[in-house]
Amino acid sequence: MDSINFFSSEFFWYHSFMVFLMGTLVGSFLNVCIYRIPAKKSIVFPNSYCYSCGSPIRWYDNIPLLSYIILRGRCRDCAARISPRYFFIELLTGIIFFLSFWRLGYTWATPIYIVFICYFIIATFTDFDHWIIPDSISIGGFFLALLVALVVPSFYKGLIITRAGPFSGFYFASFLNALVGGAVGFGLLYIIGVIGSWVFQKEAMGGGDIKLFALVGALLGWKNTLLVIALSSFIGATVGLILILVEHIAFKNKRRTLQVDDSEPSTRTQPNADELSHLNEILAKLDKAHKGVSLSRAIPFGPYIAIASIIVILWHTEITNALNYLFFVRYY
Repeated sequence: MDSINFFSSEFFWYHSFMVFLMGTLVGSFLNVCIYRIPAKKSIVFPNSYCYSCGSPIRWYDNIPLLSYIILRGRCRDCAARISPRYFFIELLTGIIFFLSFWRLGYTWATPIYIVFICYFIIATFTDFDHWIIPDSISIGGFFLALLVALVVPSFYKGLIITRAGPFSGFYFASFLNALVGGAVGFGLLYIIGVIGSWVFQKEAMGGGDIKLFALVGALLGWKNTLLVIALSSFIGATVGLILILVEHIAFKNKRRTLQVDDSEPSTRTQPNADELSHLNEILAKLDKAHKGVSLSRAIPFGPYIAIASIIVILWHTEITNALNYLFFVRYY
């Protein structure tokens, strides 16, 4: 009787499910990192606890996805509401782990890229919460990418920086290309930030975003950094336009409810001069507040960088093929 090799491709979907479950477990840990790293707290000690009452979370209340559903999103001890984002991040991480395994398969690229995708998830949600990307994520990830390029210089579907670069003939080509990619990512965003600050007379690019692009460049190489810049800008512009449209509609509806309806003057009481003056003051403040709304206030740029980087990691081949087809040039 032939022995069964559980690590063969025949068990791909079984492995995919296990990778998904592992992703939810890691997602639970990422929730801890997202909360504690900006607060400069240890991500190891103490064990997980309720942020409302301080009670330690029991092991059976810390099962990814299931515990949140069973407890109906509330603490067992104080019944305080637990943010659904904890459930969302666990699910999101599980899905991204599954997609990474599905796209990259049984290669070293899968675990390596998964580690960096976790960095991007942490950067996304810390930027959402605090408008900062911790240096331990951006700078730490940059040096980790250099280390990976040095230790694991080449493998199938591996670090994209190994495919091309100005140092392709050198012994440490992967490391040197990663170094150049990091410099290009950092330098481009720094220049864009300086120009943007000069044009808009305010900070146009945060330091955390610039350092995060150094990580992107070191991981993906300088050519793919250009892809990430273009894609993140496109995603940001699209989301920004949608937010502006939604906010404009909400503003118009709110203003309409405050305006005096003159359509049926005979069926209602006309406001007096004082009421009209007060109403005009409210409308003027509303107009001023609406004009002061800026796109940069809605969503920081870090999440767009992270989303674009993950898309390039997982669908790099399809993107480059599309560029080659559209522009009749070999992009990569």
